[in-house]
Amino acid sequence: MANNKSKNDALSNLPEDSLVPLEAILCNEELSRRPSRPPDYETENRALARLVQALADAPRDILQTLADEILNVFKADSSGISLLTKDEKRFYWPAIAGEWKPHIGSGTPREFGPCGDVLDYNVPLLFRHFELRYTYFLPITPLIEECLLVPFYVEGKAVGTIWAITHNDRRKFDLEDLRQLKSLEKFASAAYQAVESLDELTADLQDTQLLQELGARLVTEGNVQTLYQELISAAIAITQAQAGTIQLLDVATQELVMLAMQNITPAMFKHFSRVDARSNTSCGMALQSGERAFIDFDVPESQDPDGSCRVHVEAGYLSAQSTPLITRSG
Repeated sequence: MANNKSKNDALSNLPEDSLVPLEAILCNEELSRRPSRPPDYETENRALARLVQALADAPRDILQTLADEILNVFKADSSGISLLTKDEKRFYWPAIAGEWKPHIGSGTPREFGPCGDVLDYNVPLLFRHFELRYTYFLPITPLIEECLLVPFYVEGKAVGTIWAITHNDRRKFDLEDLRQLKSLEKFASAAYQAVESLDELTADLQDTQLLQELGARLVTEGNVQTLYQELISAAIAITQAQAGTIQLLDVATQELVMLAMQNITPAMFKHFSRVDARSNTSCGMALQSGERAFIDFDVPESQDPDGSCRVHVEAGYLSAQSTPLITRSG
C-alpha cells in the first residue's frame, strides 16, 4: 500500500463522482445466504494453542504470528492486523501475511477506509472490491475480491481490526469464517496489550539506563556546566519534551538564573535568562510551592501582562511543567 501521504494526496485529487456508496461494497447479508461449513473446533483450538505458546515464547513477534495463523486457518490469500494510531487519525499495519506482506507498515485513513467503517458500525464487516470506493487501493495488487474484518477492543474501546482477504473468487467467506475470526478477537486484544506493555517496558529500561549513565557522569565529571547540560538533555528525553532549561536561585537577588538550556530561542533566552523568583512563570510557581507546576501558554493577552506566554507561543511551545530542585536541608 502507498504511504499515508500519497494516499491522502490521491484522496484530495479524487473526483467525487468516482466514489461508490458504502452499501455498494458491503455484502454482510450474503454471509447468511451462502452455504456454511460446519464448525471446525479442532483447527481453531490448535491455532489458539500455537498462538498462546508463541505469546509466551516470542511476545514481540506475536502480531505477525497472529497474521500468519489467520492466513493458515482461513486459507486466505492475505491477512493482517490494523491498529489505530494514538491520535486516532489513521490505521497502520504492523503485521501482514500472504500476498500483501510487502505492505507492512502502511495503513489507511481513520475517516475514509474499511477499518474506519468497521469501528463506526462497531460490528464485523464483509467487503467486496473496496477499491471501488477507496480508490487509493487501486495501485495495490493483487486487488481484493473479498475482505472480512473484525474489530477488537481493550477495556471496551476499539483499538484495531483483524482481517482476511481473498484476491480471487476461488472461495467465498461464510458464517464459519466469521465465527472463527471473531473467536480470535480476544486473543488479538491480549496480543496488542502484550506488545504495548513491552514497548512501555523498553522505554522504561531506556530511561533507567540513561539515568544510570548520568549518575556515573555525576561522579566523574569535573565540568559543572557540562553536568547541567547533561541533566536537561536527560530530562527532555525522559519526558519526551521539546525544550527545557535549568534555572537556579540567586539568593542575593532572588532571581532565577538560567544555567542550562536546550532548544531555547534567542528571544526566550533574552526574556528568561534572569526572572523574579516570585514570578508567575512555571519555574517561579514551582519554586514558591515546592511542588511541580504546570502552565499553558496559549492564553488571552489579558492573562499575559508581561508577554511571557506570548514568547513561548511564538517559539512554538504551548505548555510547560517545572519541577523544583530542593537541597537536602530543604
